[in-house]
Amino acid sequence: VYIDDYLLEVYGTLTVRGLAIELLDDFIPENVLENVAVKATLDEIDVQGVFDLIKGNTDVVEYFFGNVDKESEEYDTVNGIYGGLKIFDILSTFFPEDMNTEMIETALNGMTVKKIYVMAAEGDPMLIAYAVLGVAAVGYYFLPEEVKQNELLTKITEMDSDTLNAIVNGELTDPVDIIDAIYGDLTLRNVYEDICELAGADANAILDDYIPTGRAFVDATLDGIRVSDICSMINDETFDAEQFLIGVYSALTVRDAIGGLIDMLELPEDILNNAVFKATLGITVQNIYDLIKGEKDVTEFLLATYGEFTIDDFVSDILTAVLGEETFDAITENKVVSLTLGVKVNDIYDVATGKVAPLDFVNDVYSEVSVGDVVGAILNAAMGEEAYNKLIANKLIAATFDNITVGKIYNVISYDNYGVVDMLDEVYGALTLRDVYESICDLASLDADEVIDGLITAKPAIEKVLDHTLSEIFAGEVDN
Repeated sequence: VYIDDYLLEVYGTLTVRGLAIELLDDFIPENVLENVAVKATLDEIDVQGVFDLIKGNTDVVEYFFGNVDKESEEYDTVNGIYGGLKIFDILSTFFPEDMNTEMIETALNGMTVKKIYVMAAEGDPMLIAYAVLGVAAVGYYFLPEEVKQNELLTKITEMDSDTLNAIVNGELTDPVDIIDAIYGDLTLRNVYEDICELAGADANAILDDYIPTGRAFVDATLDGIRVSDICSMINDETFDAEQFLIGVYSALTVRDAIGGLIDMLELPEDILNNAVFKATLGITVQNIYDLIKGEKDVTEFLLATYGEFTIDDFVSDILTAVLGEETFDAITENKVVSLTLGVKVNDIYDVATGKVAPLDFVNDVYSEVSVGDVVGAILNAAMGEEAYNKLIANKLIAATFDNITVGKIYNVISYDNYGVVDMLDEVYGALTLRDVYESICDLASLDADEVIDGLITAKPAIEKVLDHTLSEIFAGEVDN
């Protein structure tokens, strides 16, 4: 009888536990001894088994992991020493007593040592996923409590079992789809704040530092876009990104979009407070989109936005800034300029489209404008103030300058029952014939008394009518 046969006959069934029982009791904690992998090692590996391995009588893989041929009928039944052990059962011994292991157990999904071996032998990439998931799941419980509460982490630990199983089983493999499944309902603000929290940074302080003003666009982006939206943009060919983005930003105004730039330009207060400028900044993204798409009539939109604004609204603040307030005020003292500045965009549009006749428009705006309002300032500048004052002291000139208005000329042109004589009566009716002679003589630099005396000498009857008004004369109330 060979010595090894003898030894095997005596000690062949002796297990590791039998060989080292006292050592185990003295140095290895009880909970470790109860671990399923340790128990398998202590109770299933015996002297005979080790001898057969050394001699090559037993296949190492089959001994430890069982039948690893997935096509074999014995694949599910022959598991060797460790093959049938569940990974979760092996790890659970080492988890803290208060640890919630439900998520880890679900993640491992009944994974056995044999399956791990087969995946490793086949180079299955999902093995890496299992490793990462397992390490992450276990490692999570050893993180500081404040870190555990971070939403980016709780979204993983609170993942529903369907999603978790789909990831573990390889049914959900696209990284974008996995991110969508876990974080899809988070907004970009949630993600931004969670990342800042993990980094120990103040999310609001960062925004205050880098975007101190005009933050509406950033806020709309952070609050209006979710992770699922971005994932859909990437993976879903049917996702209408254009309509989605319009939905996010539609209520934003031009001011919201470029507010930061406007603040950087430090425009004068007059410009910032200009009504037209404010109306322009109030135009929404939806308005602009509809105009570009042709869903909104450009003319109607412009009239609705700017129609009630006057020329003054458009130019006064700009001209004041360019010319200076004193110069601009002096210009607007002119009645024609002042009335022109009061013309609305709607008025100009009505004339341009034929809704209102040009002559009617001129009368509506300038009916009270007199000849003096039109030429007075020009003559004053050309002649000098003294000469001009002398000119308008002439009664005939004064009546012409003060009483001939656009409205009267319009009436002569437009109405059959109002003729030139009617206008002349209104303009000059209060003047006497003597006033007319004296004014003409004044303009001709003649001595009025000499001229009138000469006329009376030549035709004495003239003296009777000199003090009658032109109204009386036009009415035929003066006898020759």
